[in-house]
Amino acid sequence: MILLGGIDLSVGPLISLVTCIVSYLAVNETGASLGLGIAASLGAGLIVGLLNALLILRFRIPDLIATLATYSIVLGAALTVRPSPGGMVSDLFLNVFDSSFGGIPAAALVVLALTIVFEVLLVRGRLGQRLYATGSSEEASFVVGIRIGVVRAGAYVACALTAALAGLLIAAKIGSGDPQSGSAFTLTSITAVVIGGANLFGGRGTAIGALFGAIAVGLMQNALNLMHVSAYYQYVWAGALTLIAVVGYALRRPSSARA
Repeated sequence: MILLGGIDLSVGPLISLVTCIVSYLAVNETGASLGLGIAASLGAGLIVGLLNALLILRFRIPDLIATLATYSIVLGAALTVRPSPGGMVSDLFLNVFDSSFGGIPAAALVVLALTIVFEVLLVRGRLGQRLYATGSSEEASFVVGIRIGVVRAGAYVACALTAALAGLLIAAKIGSGDPQSGSAFTLTSITAVVIGGANLFGGRGTAIGALFGAIAVGLMQNALNLMHVSAYYQYVWAGALTLIAVVGYALRRPSSARA
């Protein structure tokens, strides 16, 4: 989404909704229960992604307004499914999503593999060409034959599906459902991408940069926790970092481009 100059504010509530869903469905030690929980979570992500695409592309609602609306809708759905933290996911679910190999979390290995795949697709594949071109100039992309609507819709859906995957990992970490568990990820996901070198105006960014940005944000949060800094001040710090990164890029742009 950032590569396209867009934004998705529904990421955090979607993560919360997924933890609530699996806390009801993935509770039995059977493959059917596990599969049902995963399928329902990914289905929720697909619905949210398609809803965002519909609002933005069909009804021409700006990204910020449309995803702010879905933010409220999805948060309400999460609170409806589970008004307060509770429930318990099965040990089978924990073994699948919170396992490790040689002391290295399996989730970290999967994230590393996905990052490499996405980086290759961005740098070497047609997917990257379409994303960078559309983010840089939709008019020029349309002229050369790029289906802008398809590219943007695919980005919204991909963003929501990966947020749903993140929700599965968070559910495995906390072992239950929590309608507020993803609230912090809306801002930190944007902060991580911007710190990783992406341009909020679109057209610039890499998967490797986003990964390093996420690691930097994680290290920063761990350091603040070790220093016993209040979680409220951590929100201030994350917002300040995002603002500094955006302002720094804006000042580096030529004056004609800023105008």
